[in-house]
Amino acid sequence: MVHEKYHEAIKQGCLNNAHDLKVQGLLFKYKHFFGTYDYVGDSRKWYAHEVRIIRNNKNISAYRDAQGFRIGKTKLPVAEINASIYHYGWVKSPEQMRKKQKESSVFWNDDDTQMEKIKSSPDYYDFSGFDSLEKFKGTHPLVMQGRIKKKNWVIDLDISQKKFSLKNKFLYYFEKWTGIRPFDFRNYKVIKSL
Repeated sequence: MVHEKYHEAIKQGCLNNAHDLKVQGLLFKYKHFFGTYDYVGDSRKWYAHEVRIIRNNKNISAYRDAQGFRIGKTKLPVAEINASIYHYGWVKSPEQMRKKQKESSVFWNDDDTQMEKIKSSPDYYDFSGFDSLEKFKGTHPLVMQGRIKKKNWVIDLDISQKKFSLKNKFLYYFEKWTGIRPFDFRNYKVIKSL
């Protein structure tokens, strides 16, 4: 979802780069919600940026389950914009999340043992297996307001503890202090920064 507060930044990003044919896409920040609309993943396991607007170019195709885009095997040259995508793929009731995992396990698991383990697991998802979350302090897009009011489950997660290996703990705090995310997978090539 896109919050309406970003509409102008997106429009300006499109207008500012419309005639610069070196720019093949626009790069958005990401907020990954987890469990409920109250928690956001803030660790390195959640991708921080991705391309969500591409130029009308028949050579551009989806890459890695449409997480991003490429021209053949070449990463897209992109311009960063000051807008975020709100990703709600992990916001479901514990029962709905487990059902989703059971149904989709046939598509994503080549390992029969792992697939059987998922299928035979309890009919609710345990959301406590996260490594790091933070409370969401902003507002949600208007289009989500009705859905959020209808939410009929409660998940109370203890986000005070960070569950990292020593390496990931160092990288997590390094990113928090500097804003730099070293060794991050980038599905794009930034040619225009904010």
